Amino acid sequence: MDLSELFTGTPPEPVPGGMDSETLAHWGFSHGLEPTETGAAYLANAEQHGMVCRAVCPDGAARTVPLSRAQQAAVRGIFGMLRGGEQGREILFQYAGTYRRFLGDTEPHPWDFGAEHIEAAAGVWWRTVRDVPSVAGEFTRETRARLETLAARAAVLWESRVDMARRHVVLADKNPALRLSLLVGTGKLSPTFDAPELVRFAIVNGWRLTPAGVDVARRAGLLDLPDVAAPVASNAPPKNPKGAGRKPPSKKDARRDKAIYEARKAGKDYEGIAERFGISIGDVKNAYDRHRKRISRKHG
Repeated sequence: MDLSELFTGTPPEPVPGGMDSETLAHWGFSHGLEPTETGAAYLANAEQHGMVCRAVCPDGAARTVPLSRAQQAAVRGIFGMLRGGEQGREILFQYAGTYRRFLGDTEPHPWDFGAEHIEAAAGVWWRTVRDVPSVAGEFTRETRARLETLAARAAVLWESRVDMARRHVVLADKNPALRLSLLVGTGKLSPTFDAPELVRFAIVNGWRLTPAGVDVARRAGLLDLPDVAAPVASNAPPKNPKGAGRKPPSKKDARRDKAIYEARKAGKDYEGIAERFGISIGDVKNAYDRHRKRISRKHG
């Protein structure tokens, strides 16, 4: 199947070859292409089977995308057989509900996640639902044993992620692990966040980076930063000394502020803009105000 059968417009980058139709649909939605009637049908079919998730896409926007064929296989491999139900329409609905709940509880996911990511997410998720009878009761003994193994592995991985966060971001909290747990629980960080994801979040929210975090930001092309990021006592950005001039925004930040301002002027709501740019509603409002003030200074 050709991409033009599923989407209209020009893709933002060359389309990889050798993809099956499901993976091609996943790629197109992840890259923000406008679906044709056939493409929309692929998304609807994936939604019916519980195989969609909110994903952080290559341009940084969060979108609802269908899973690729390999991603679907990874999710099915975790849960195996479910208890009860007949082998027919009823059991298909039961499976879809389980996949939908799991992917929804653990999103957003990286758009190109692999089996390792989704297994780690399942381990974190199982630790929160294994004592809920209505959820745990859906699974066979074999599936519960598999999830327990993933949960034990997730606990070890979580400690390593907290240590990784301390190395890359200035965490002044008395309990950094709790802060990170809250960010994961509210969907601001994925359960399997890595250093680039954490550093991106830190930059967007004005947190200070350690020298190791600066190095990650440079290699990931996230931002032009000073050679050394001096640790500070809190995650709040340092205040300008009295009488000191403001540092002009980078071209990248100014372009984003302008895009957010224009989206608001076009009638887009704060929540939709926040999802598009992968930032908080508060950051959207701040960006809008910054660009509005730039316009006032320019014409005032």
